[in-house]
Amino acid sequence: MNGYIITHSNDTIHGILGYRNGNGDWRECLFKNSPQSEIITYIPEEIISYGYEKGLTYVSKEIDIPHFKKYVFIETLLTGNINLYYLKIGVCPEYPDGKSSFIAEAPSGKMIELKEDKNLKTENITRQQNRAKLNFLFTEYPELKSQIDNIRIDRKSLIKLFSNFHKIICADFSCVSYKEKKFSSKMVDHSSSRGCNKSL
Repeated sequence: MNGYIITHSNDTIHGILGYRNGNGDWRECLFKNSPQSEIITYIPEEIISYGYEKGLTYVSKEIDIPHFKKYVFIETLLTGNINLYYLKIGVCPEYPDGKSSFIAEAPSGKMIELKEDKNLKTENITRQQNRAKLNFLFTEYPELKSQIDNIRIDRKSLIKLFSNFHKIICADFSCVSYKEKKFSSKMVDHSSSRGCNKSL
């Protein structure tokens, strides 16, 4: 699929990316300058990010959550005062059961994992844990409590919640949502913007 990479010198290089829908795109980026070019394989430490023209954007980041500390390419859903990511790892030798979760990153750098759980026996417990984490994250914003108490842990619902949070604290600025077709190829950091530097 058509896309681009961003190098450590902040150069954006357009070309063709290998698309695998979670089956390895967290571990490496397969890139070609043109259809006739050789495939270049990048690991997370080698580039800043890569993205597809259709809108998916992956950044290179060290994830630090319970039972998982690793440098990966992670899908960016929304950037702003609090960033929202989605980690999807398909079934592989390292992770026989695979792994998928949403990860919120506060301005302090602390990461909070919001787990997806489709197991009927444990989904209610997981849902309660996720809501407790969100209520803690947004404890200073009671206007979000009703939305949190009724939230589903999926990308649409979480993007809406985090967008509503940014509307509260960033009246003069908007966060960047990467679910849209049009997006900036460079990451935007609102943490230093007026009205967007409230600590959590």
